[in-house]
Amino acid sequence: MALIKVIGVEVNYKSVKALEDVTLDVSEGEIAAVLGPNGSGKTTLLRTIDGIVRPVRGSVYVDSKSVARLTRREAARLIGYVPQHINVSRGVKVIDFVLTGRRPHISFSPSDRDVDIALSYMSTLEIEHLATRDITELSGGELQRALIARALVAEPKVLLLDEPTSNLDLRYQVAILELVSELSRKKKITVMMALHDLTQAYRYSDKAILLSNGRIHAMGATHEALTPDTIKLVFGVEALVLSEHKAIIPAFYGR
Repeated sequence: MALIKVIGVEVNYKSVKALEDVTLDVSEGEIAAVLGPNGSGKTTLLRTIDGIVRPVRGSVYVDSKSVARLTRREAARLIGYVPQHINVSRGVKVIDFVLTGRRPHISFSPSDRDVDIALSYMSTLEIEHLATRDITELSGGELQRALIARALVAEPKVLLLDEPTSNLDLRYQVAILELVSELSRKKKITVMMALHDLTQAYRYSDKAILLSNGRIHAMGATHEALTPDTIKLVFGVEALVLSEHKAIIPAFYGR
């Protein structure tokens, strides 16, 4: 079943078309990697699915519900969104920051169960020991993990990640991607994540969506969509796809 369905979506920023005639679907429990050069529309696509950006044409459905007709509270119960950048304010403890992700489920103040859920995800992401630390004191990698924990505590059906490994060292890049894979497999969470690293996409996604200039140029099962031809078309570089190693590397000819 398609949990995310995007039909003929167009998004404009003033006179610039950020997305043009985008149609796609992502099935329940599937991990889709959104790939493309800077300015290709990756972040705009995620923000449109989340309902932050409204398309001028087309429709977006999550769990068979029109995102345009959902309140922000209703959308937050279905969709967890982790942006690439966020401004944080001094004086907020990490546990309280993560608990803000429970707001769609909280009427007044957080219950013991809400706190337990927050601490559980913080433990999974190895930031439980930072619970009483001020959010502004975290490193870039620690803040990234706190953001992911905040999205997960809402227990959404869909998780949207914008460059989730961008501020992490190699150990935590692997840890985050392994966690995302496990959540998708065990809890049937549907994931769309914008990535720059093609090898990460090749190893951790079921579907690849390749964007360029706001349009989809290739889409399908990752091992079928990520080919030397599509990589050359979208990124303008020659690449070698090493299927036996699940890796994609630049092809340096003449060296």
